[in-house]
Amino acid sequence: MQLQKLFENLAKKASIDITDAEFRTALESIKEIQIKDEIASEMESKLFDVETAKSNFEIKKHFTALALNGVDSELRTVIDEILADNEDVRNELYGEKSTPKRVSIAIRKIKELTETKSKAEGKGDDGKAAKAQEQIDKIVSEFKLKESNLLQQVSDKEKEKIDAITSLKKEVFFSGLKFANEFDLETNLLISEQKINKALIEKGAKMVYNQQTGKFEIKRVDDESLDYFDERNNKTSYEEFAKGVLTQNKLLAVSDSDAGKQHQQQPLQQEKTDSSGIKIDTSLFDKSVDEAISYQN
Repeated sequence: MQLQKLFENLAKKASIDITDAEFRTALESIKEIQIKDEIASEMESKLFDVETAKSNFEIKKHFTALALNGVDSELRTVIDEILADNEDVRNELYGEKSTPKRVSIAIRKIKELTETKSKAEGKGDDGKAAKAQEQIDKIVSEFKLKESNLLQQVSDKEKEKIDAITSLKKEVFFSGLKFANEFDLETNLLISEQKINKALIEKGAKMVYNQQTGKFEIKRVDDESLDYFDERNNKTSYEEFAKGVLTQNKLLAVSDSDAGKQHQQQPLQQEKTDSSGIKIDTSLFDKSVDEAISYQN
């Protein structure tokens, strides 16, 4: 790889104006110098700007732990103070690894113990209070059930809408591509998605539809809030990723310019003739061989 290209890529990530005259002069002075691709890839993948740092899983995990350690410390103090005489509850809370869940459990347990203590001290008419509470709990339970069913219906409808939009946008995208075969759009779409999804799984990534922007995005599987960055620490769109996968699998038609390059690189084939010297048309045979090779690849 050219050292000039590497420095230009790093400058872009640092938001440096690469059109600046002095910078262009500096780049020009190193245009003949080459650097190993492995070293270039290592530098690009391990140097972060603000945006890529935000989307890095390890960095996010590190700072999340720092933030939650303070919460854990304070929570432990409260637990030891309020639940000093209830070892079982303390052990249950300390056994929960997730800080948010531990806070939720602690609040619920403290509430339960407070209610139990209040009843044990004989405050109020336990019989009437229990009956009234039973009626309240029933009403709340019925309300929550109806609310849950309604929210599920809304969620299902929303999913149907997103699925329909996603399907339509994919069809529009794939219909704009020129495939290297004569299959119908439905068949090409099915084959293409199989290849693309396989590549996404191998990269630890997934495609999601952003309702706000109306675009497909590639996110990390292990944390969907983070964007996917390739081996060189570059963000890519779903369309670019898809075209790259289809090109690697030889599913897209070669452009005229690329075809010209391939034609120049390959030696001219001699025309085949029969014993009488008449030219034999082998185009159908050649096409079948090419398709078979393409399918195996």
